Amino acid sequence: MLEFRDLKIEDEQELLVLWKARLTASRSPQWDINLFVSDSNCRGVVLEDKTKGKIAGFGAIIFYQTPMDGLTGTIQEVVVSGEYSGQGWGRKLIEELIAIARQKKAASIWLTSNNKRAEAIHIYLTEGFIKKDTNFFVKELN
Repeated sequence: MLEFRDLKIEDEQELLVLWKARLTASRSPQWDINLFVSDSNCRGVVLEDKTKGKIAGFGAIIFYQTPMDGLTGTIQEVVVSGEYSGQGWGRKLIEELIAIARQKKAASIWLTSNNKRAEAIHIYLTEGFIKKDTNFFVKELN
C-alpha cells in the first residue's frame, strides 16, 4: 500500500540513493535536510510503500514571496522509483504538491524539467502548467 507523508530527517540516505538512480541531473540535490524539514517554506512529500517499508517516490515544493509575483511555489526533485514508474504515481505526486500550494494560497507554481523527460513534461502540461518561452540560467557558486 502506497501513501503520502511528510519528509522526515531519517529519509535522507534512502532519498539520496533514489535520486542517484533516477534523476537525470549529473549530481544529487545538495541540501541541509534538517533546515528543509524545519523551514515552513519547504515541504517534502514522500511516497512510501508501507508494505515494503521503503520510499517509492518524492517531491518537494519551496515557497517564496516576491514583490512582482506574490507567493510562489517551486516544485523540485520529483522522482519515482523505477519499480513504481508508469503507474501514475508521478502525476499523483504533482497533484499533491499542487494541493499544498493551493492550501498555502500561492499565486503560481514554477518548475523546470529536462527536455529528455517526455513523460514528466506530458504530466505537467496536462496538469495545467504552461511551457514558457524563456531561457533558464544557473550560476553555480560553489
